Amino acid sequence: MATKIRLGLIGLGNQGQEYLRAMDCCRHTEIVAGYDLSQAALDKTRREYPDLILAQCLGQLKALHLDGLVAALPHHCYEGIWAELLDFNCPILKEKPLGRTIREAQQFISAAKQQGCPIQTAIQRRQHPSYICLAERLKGQSIRELSVHMHLGFNPDTGASDSWRSQRPTAGGGALLDSGYHLVDLVHFLMGQFELVNACLWDGEKLIQAESDTVETEAVLLGRQGSAWVRIESKLSGEKCADSKTGYKKSEAADVLTTENRYFANREGVWENGELILACERGWEKAIAKQLDDFADNITDKRWNSRIIWEQLPAMQMIDRAYGLVYTA
Repeated sequence: MATKIRLGLIGLGNQGQEYLRAMDCCRHTEIVAGYDLSQAALDKTRREYPDLILAQCLGQLKALHLDGLVAALPHHCYEGIWAELLDFNCPILKEKPLGRTIREAQQFISAAKQQGCPIQTAIQRRQHPSYICLAERLKGQSIRELSVHMHLGFNPDTGASDSWRSQRPTAGGGALLDSGYHLVDLVHFLMGQFELVNACLWDGEKLIQAESDTVETEAVLLGRQGSAWVRIESKLSGEKCADSKTGYKKSEAADVLTTENRYFANREGVWENGELILACERGWEKAIAKQLDDFADNITDKRWNSRIIWEQLPAMQMIDRAYGLVYTA
């Protein structure tokens, strides 16, 4: 690819900064412009990336005739801005989740298809070297048990109660829709789709049993594919750890038992039967860069035919079913 794909970054918060840090690792892609309503975010980005074109108005970016957009906004912001993003008439790489609900996700897809704008959902674990290695190792093997977890390591008693993530109307959900989305997709990536058997959500130590505005701090899903069992655990806190500033340990991993081997993988490496077979960097730069370059290739080659990878409806459908199990119990 001789000419790099030129992208605009919509949202310059924490996730937006991750994309900018990944630029040095990209082969086919460059972010040439950014947008945010926050003056503080614009000022920070201007100091660190002086060559980036910055705007507080989307109209200023349209004149640049960008090849695509990267959207990294809080979940609730898309409802009011989606039509404006589609007016760019170009592909969109949208941070997960695809929507706060399956209905909103389907509305976004329907509007995008009418406008002729392909959507790709950003799911970094599919591009991380450790999970790519694990997926390759599992090919041709029969899985008996697959367990994945993500503990964010926050202190749930001192969390930001005023954050948009703590309110169901703005966040759409808590530990399940947020970090749990990555885990559902990771299972789909490693073994394909599975049947949901049960789902439990907690708010602290209180089991959520009826629909409310409560945002869950912990979620556990149990599933099955054929004779293989699946367990997914997403947690705001984690195991208690005296050495951590928050008092809780941050961790994520996949543990897989096949008929031949046992595998353990996290963002630092992959182990087969206890032996390290791959060591890698924990950071996201390479994974995000690969994701952006894949996006660039899809724009160039017009490859938008994989529902599982790009639209992410299977993950949204699984999460919707999980919430439904909890709220109708």
